[in-house]
Amino acid sequence: MLIFYRFKRIVKEEGYLKLIEKFFNKLAIIDFNPEFRRFNKLYEQDKWEEAIELAYGFKKRTYQNYEFVNKLGVCHFKIGERETANSIMKTGFEMEMNCKMEEVIQKIDFNILEQMPAIENLISTYRFNGGKRNLGLIEHEYTQGDETRQLITKVTTNVSEEHKRFLKEVFFYNDIREQYPQLKAITPNMVCSGAIDGTNLNFMTLTKIHGRPSKKTDLNHVLEIDAVIKSIQGEAIKKQIENAVSKDDLSLSAHLHKISTHSEIFSILHKKVREHNSFQDLADAVKRLEDVMSGSKLYEKIDLDSHYVFCHGDYNTGNFIFDDSRPYIIDWAEYRIDFVDADLANYFFKFNYTFKEIEDTYLRSIENQTEENLIRRVFFVYILIFKWLTRMVYEEAEQTAAQKIEPAVLYIENALDIPNYETKEQAVCST
Repeated sequence: MLIFYRFKRIVKEEGYLKLIEKFFNKLAIIDFNPEFRRFNKLYEQDKWEEAIELAYGFKKRTYQNYEFVNKLGVCHFKIGERETANSIMKTGFEMEMNCKMEEVIQKIDFNILEQMPAIENLISTYRFNGGKRNLGLIEHEYTQGDETRQLITKVTTNVSEEHKRFLKEVFFYNDIREQYPQLKAITPNMVCSGAIDGTNLNFMTLTKIHGRPSKKTDLNHVLEIDAVIKSIQGEAIKKQIENAVSKDDLSLSAHLHKISTHSEIFSILHKKVREHNSFQDLADAVKRLEDVMSGSKLYEKIDLDSHYVFCHGDYNTGNFIFDDSRPYIIDWAEYRIDFVDADLANYFFKFNYTFKEIEDTYLRSIENQTEENLIRRVFFVYILIFKWLTRMVYEEAEQTAAQKIEPAVLYIENALDIPNYETKEQAVCST
């Protein structure tokens, strides 16, 4: 869809000759250039410095390709060269959007001043924030009375998937956040949002949260945020978000109560194991997991009302910000209804915890002898195993199997092998 939009814009503004020229330039740069493919591989492996070194040997016309320029900017950002990244990304932005950054900033400033007429000395600057799929941010500084304050504006395209994500996040701030006041304590305020006239861009301006990104030592604060978010039951918010959340937004963990979901999960896992066929331990672990999950039929005991809740959907480490007084969470374009601990599973996955670390820091703290607790713990670990296996690379397979998957499968086996829990009814009967 994005390619179609760009073709349409070029045809309209520059004519067919320019269109054909750009089309074949793109093919020559991406599809038939082995060096570009090597650059992409280094980029996907987070080998930033090697990718940069390779990139500066490319021919000049490669720099006319936005995909390449964007990735090069990310590489510089990741190794701490922020000003270089800003310069590269600004150039790429103007090339891709066919408009000057100064014009975009001027239009955003106009909207801010409409919403906040009392502010003075508004100064706005483009900053790239390192994300792999965004166009960057505009930072704003202004005075109000004797105080200096800051805002931040996210800029996205209004094409296809990005436009859908933009509308979804705006809906969160305008509707969901207002409906559930507990969310206001952990999220920034939205000042204004909309389309930028004369461009194919959208913007969203928020109050800037000053602080640092999350670290492993912040787990207790993350759990505080998580408790606030999942205090909103899935059934309570289902109707409110049904138009904002499509079926494509839902993960497999949103359907753990269905037997068909588990058939799909193990089909995916067995396929992944076959890709790592030199590691028999992985195949054995997946077979054991399938046997114990199928045999227990624990999915039949999942309660739609209590086990599915409102979720953020993207517990990326960069989405948590900690200031001196409290934690915040940003980037609300992935929210959904999901299994109660799906967000936390994603957090532990993104932070590359071993299973022993997860046991020590989280699982032992939530254990109790109830069926409700057993269901939560087992499916939390089950989701983690799925993430570890499906996103595992060959070079890390042996270590992932030993430190994460094998002990996690053993944990589920120990939890389900013997009747080590009692429901309240069973406890009463046994007396």
